[in-house]
Amino acid sequence: GVTNSDIVMISRGGIQAGEEEIQLLAAEAAALKVQIVEDAARMQSECIRRVAEARQKDQETIKNLRSKCESLQAQATGREREILRQMKAMEASHVKAADQLETDYDREILSEADRFRQMEAELRRLVEQLVNFREESFRRVESERTKQHEHLLQRVEEKNVEVV
Repeated sequence: GVTNSDIVMISRGGIQAGEEEIQLLAAEAAALKVQIVEDAARMQSECIRRVAEARQKDQETIKNLRSKCESLQAQATGREREILRQMKAMEASHVKAADQLETDYDREILSEADRFRQMEAELRRLVEQLVNFREESFRRVESERTKQHEHLLQRVEEKNVEVV
C-alpha cells in the first residue's frame, strides 16, 4: 500500500502557482509556435523573393547575353557580307581589267595584222614594179641591141657599097 513517505502534501497555492506557470509556459509555447510559423512563412517569402530576384537577374543576364550574341553575330554577318562584297568588287574589277587587256591586245593584233597586210601589199607592189622595171629594162636593152645591130648592119652595108 501507500505509505506515509509516499504521500506529499502540496498546498493549493503551490498547485495554483504550478498551474499558472504551466499556463504561462503553454501560452509562451503557443506564442513561440506562432512566431516559428510566422518566421518560417517570412523566411519562405524571403527565400521565394530572393529566388525570384535571382531568376529575374539571371533572365536579364541571359537576355543581355543573347542580345550581345545576336549583335556580335549581326556584326560578323555584316563583316562577312562586306568582305564578300569587296571580293566580288575586286573580282569584277579584275575581270574588267582582263577584258580591257584582252580588248587592247586584240586591237593591237588587228593593227599589227593590218600593218603586215599593208607591208605585204607594198612589197608585192614593189616586186611587181621591180619585175616590170626589169622587163622594161630587158626590152630597152633588147631594143637598143636591135637598133645597134641594125645600125651596124646598115653601116656594114654602106661600107660594102663604098668598097664596091
